[in-house]
Amino acid sequence: MTGPFRPVGAATLWDAIPRKTPHYAEKRSDHPDRARFDMPHLTSTSTVLAVVTHYRYERWLAQSLRSLLDQTRRPDAIVVVDDASVPPPTEIVQAFPEVTLMRAEANGGPYRLLQAIFAQAAFDAFMLQDADDWSHPERLALMLAAAERSRADMVGCQMTDVYEGLSPQAPIVVPEDPLAAALQEPTRHVLTMGTSLIAKALVERSGGLSAGLRFGADSEFTRRALFAGTVVNIPDACYFRRIHAESATQSKETGYGSPLRRSIQLRVQERARHNVAQFLAGQPSDLTPLDPGESARLIHLAGPRLRGFP
Repeated sequence: MTGPFRPVGAATLWDAIPRKTPHYAEKRSDHPDRARFDMPHLTSTSTVLAVVTHYRYERWLAQSLRSLLDQTRRPDAIVVVDDASVPPPTEIVQAFPEVTLMRAEANGGPYRLLQAIFAQAAFDAFMLQDADDWSHPERLALMLAAAERSRADMVGCQMTDVYEGLSPQAPIVVPEDPLAAALQEPTRHVLTMGTSLIAKALVERSGGLSAGLRFGADSEFTRRALFAGTVVNIPDACYFRRIHAESATQSKETGYGSPLRRSIQLRVQERARHNVAQFLAGQPSDLTPLDPGESARLIHLAGPRLRGFP
């Protein structure tokens, strides 16, 4: 692996999406949501916590952690947040003394874990990663540089899908300007939250995650975040997503196209259409989480104590 690369077709696809969608530029200067964009943004010196959500993915966790420790711009801290696996991955994490392990008191899904970290951890930003995925060494450096250059509060990247025992599907290419793309096509997938770097201030302005949703809260948050700050994608593929039979997205009960996930998707898309219509009409966006729920109660098991936690 020599370096991040730009997926074939990314430039062509983006060229087809006008950066100046109807009313886009003028709405940004005097729009009711404008004040949310005029605030401090991420820089190369921002403190970053890398957050790895985990549930029974022990076989891949060490690779995931090594990729974070090998970043050319290291995160200021790394935490594995375990969703009540039995047993927790204590031995694996203890092999990496710099890494913190926290565990939920009860299994409740990844968004309850993330919301607990977002609410309490005292860092400027969070870099997300699933326990079965891994990152290119330049991922954080490139995203921080993009955030500083674009005055962004959330930065995503392109993904390389790695299939294990499953037939490959067409790759997802996300636009460099997610808001412009969403204004043209409100239900389009414009950013993959799991690849992103997110400012804590943006999480707070957006109302936090819909922790009550077992699935789809990542897409739901991203669609709200577009109207709470500046969100961009870089053209580089810095995130490696492992797709395998044990993935929740591949299950008949919870996978893409399942009745459960489809019902959530319809709610998320309805809100997305509403917020786009509000924005283009010069009205405030609805940043209320669809299902706030409750964040997980976390217990420290190993590694350094995180700033913001007792």
